[in-house]
Amino acid sequence: MRKSQSTSGIRPLRAGIAVAATAAAAVVGLAAPAYAADVAVTTTPTQASTAGGQVITFSGTNVLNLIADATAGARWILSTATCGAAYDTANNGTAGGTATKSDASSGTVVLPALALGTYKLCLYATAAPGGAIAGHSTTTVSVVPFAPVPGTGPITGGDFTLTSTGAFTTATGTLGVTYTAAATTCPDKYTPTAPSTTILTGTAVKSGNNAATVTVPNTLLAGVNYQVCVYGGTVAASSSLLVRSTGAMTVKPAISISPRNGPAATAYTLTASTATPVITNASPVAHITSGFCPATYNGSSVVDPFVGVVTKISNSKVAVAVPTGVTTANPTAAFNVCVYNGTGNALVGAPATLTVAPALSFSGVTVSVNGGTAAGTGDGPAQGGSLVTITGISGLPTQDSVNAGATLTARFGNSPLTGLTVSGSTITGTTSPHAAGAETLTVTTAAGSATSASIFTFSYGITTAPNTALYESVVTLDILGSGFDLLGSASAKATNAAVPGAGVGVFLVNNSWYGTAEGNDIVAAGLVAQCANVIKISDVELICTLDLGESLDASGFLDVGNSVARGVYNVALVNDASTSTVTVDSNVSRISSSSVFTVADY
Repeated sequence: MRKSQSTSGIRPLRAGIAVAATAAAAVVGLAAPAYAADVAVTTTPTQASTAGGQVITFSGTNVLNLIADATAGARWILSTATCGAAYDTANNGTAGGTATKSDASSGTVVLPALALGTYKLCLYATAAPGGAIAGHSTTTVSVVPFAPVPGTGPITGGDFTLTSTGAFTTATGTLGVTYTAAATTCPDKYTPTAPSTTILTGTAVKSGNNAATVTVPNTLLAGVNYQVCVYGGTVAASSSLLVRSTGAMTVKPAISISPRNGPAATAYTLTASTATPVITNASPVAHITSGFCPATYNGSSVVDPFVGVVTKISNSKVAVAVPTGVTTANPTAAFNVCVYNGTGNALVGAPATLTVAPALSFSGVTVSVNGGTAAGTGDGPAQGGSLVTITGISGLPTQDSVNAGATLTARFGNSPLTGLTVSGSTITGTTSPHAAGAETLTVTTAAGSATSASIFTFSYGITTAPNTALYESVVTLDILGSGFDLLGSASAKATNAAVPGAGVGVFLVNNSWYGTAEGNDIVAAGLVAQCANVIKISDVELICTLDLGESLDASGFLDVGNSVARGVYNVALVNDASTSTVTVDSNVSRISSSSVFTVADY
């Protein structure tokens, strides 16, 4: 029994020791820091630069409650990884550092330089090896290169180069771009939403490992602040953010100038204007340069600057006197017109382009038509089609520059020459339709326009269809030409009186009429028949009815019983059949192969 009692007496003592040990362990457990619980925290902002240096704020309930020091350990790991249980373990090889305690539930950490990617924060009791886990972020930070953009950006539809602090590690070809109004962050994925005032889309092309040429869409609004975001492609929800702007870009208003072209080495005045009143300074200034316009005016930081004297007209318009120093040794050259709100002030808008070229001049101009002999003047049919070569023009661009898009037009009156070619001081082209009469030559290049005296005469050339008919048949003639709007009303059909009558007349004639027409009465021998019921369709077309069962006698009287003989004739259009004196080329259509008409049995 003693043995039994002795044994039972010892067990409570041992049990007491065990309980005491357990209690001591419990005390130690209570003294252990609460961060062993791995508190969930949130971080802000959600985007940062690969260059590092950004201050990230974190918060989580009592995450730093039992950390007595002002600092804690911090590590950044990829968002797909898991925080290690202790500081300075492998932790996926990511960067470490320290966090600064603000209070028991929040603090800040400076982001180190990291590769492009998405990261989360791990917090530890200490930055020393073995520091226990205190918390981890449930939010992430997208780390991308940052790039500065012009504070006052280009006009919509323009380009600018974006150069980042880090490489576009995955970007090739065309990049996606979004412009987010009044935002500080970019979506992590490309979001090509419908154009609106909040998100607009565009494209960029990679131009280096850390640069891209960005094309600004014409949907951006002048004066609005935009965050610029560049993505690895243009596939919605799968193209990741590659780079974003460090600040907002405000799109400039457009500056328009008039004229947009001008003569080199010649002083003249142009106007520069904007759609919005942005020229607020009382003394704006302007530079004209073949280089880029500096963002602010200091009077010396532009290439070959030419200072234009500025007269302010309103808050949206100025007059700029272009100095004689603006020259070019080439057929054309482009200059930027830069307008500023005074010395030391910024550009008021996107620079306008002024194109200059050598001044045009005429000296001893000659014209040859269809390969004929050159003379001071030339002539051709009103419906056009004459190949003309004009010499004696200085200041023409070269043929190579014309092919490259240099400005060159030429016209007789208001009808352009088509298919222009250039050789030295000579241009060659083909006439287009024009009303009958003498006209001047006007040539236009980037220098402006120059006009000669009257050097080309359009005559009433016509084309008829059909150009054959059966003997004694009745046909409707379709007559094509030019300048028919200027013709008077049709004259009455000849009856028992001679042909003359006020208005246009259309006749079938033979060669004897043409040979005697100039300087003679319209009823001279050679009129064969009259095409009646003239109807004008347009300026270039009219129709009439030709009855080959009726003819005109030698005096121009209608001879109903005498049909038009079989043979070859011409159709002649007379712009006023009442005139007693006919002047070929101004009153009568040009007789040509286009107006030949055959009467035969077939």
